[in-house]
Amino acid sequence: MKVAVLGAGAIGAYVGAALHRAGADVHLVARGPHLAAMRQHGVRVLSPRGDFTARARATDDPAEIGPVDFVFLGLKANAYAACGPLIEPLLHEGTAVVAAQNGIPWWYFHRHGGTRRVIEIMMNETLAVAAALGCEPGVSVARRLAGAERVGDHRTSTLQDLERGKPLELDVLLAAVVELADATGVPVPTLRTVHAISDLLASRTAS
Repeated sequence: MKVAVLGAGAIGAYVGAALHRAGADVHLVARGPHLAAMRQHGVRVLSPRGDFTARARATDDPAEIGPVDFVFLGLKANAYAACGPLIEPLLHEGTAVVAAQNGIPWWYFHRHGGTRRVIEIMMNETLAVAAALGCEPGVSVARRLAGAERVGDHRTSTLQDLERGKPLELDVLLAAVVELADATGVPVPTLRTVHAISDLLASRTAS
């Protein structure tokens, strides 16, 4: 099985490392210092289930990889629209593309009582929108927050984008949910407030 991970950041590199350890022919696509580090040191995974290092092949040019059986998209959601030229060299008639959006930042305020409550409300509002659309996510709010606690202190990729003045994924993470709430008539006052504040912060940072 030949797999290309397009956007081998924290999540993509972990998925690629796990697949490589399982015996798949994995190719990681990244750029800059992150690519250089993976080429030199491999992908080091520290996990309660066992630490390991995977030395999958890494490149910044998908054309070097050629057609694969699976493409795993580890890109930010706001990069999807422009990623066609990167995906094209990886495709053949039977290639499956797995779009694994990442970068949800709201889970990581769990250590502070006031903000934790805001996050819980936002997540419950999101679940209400999902229910109105006939969708029942299999992960509870409590389980999601417990997962964030296990991750520990770190700087999320969304925070890093904000600090660097790069575009954020707000349209996908917040605006889309608010639009769905409008379409279904579900009240989401907390999501609306956080979206407005975040949008203002992102626009000021970009300018």
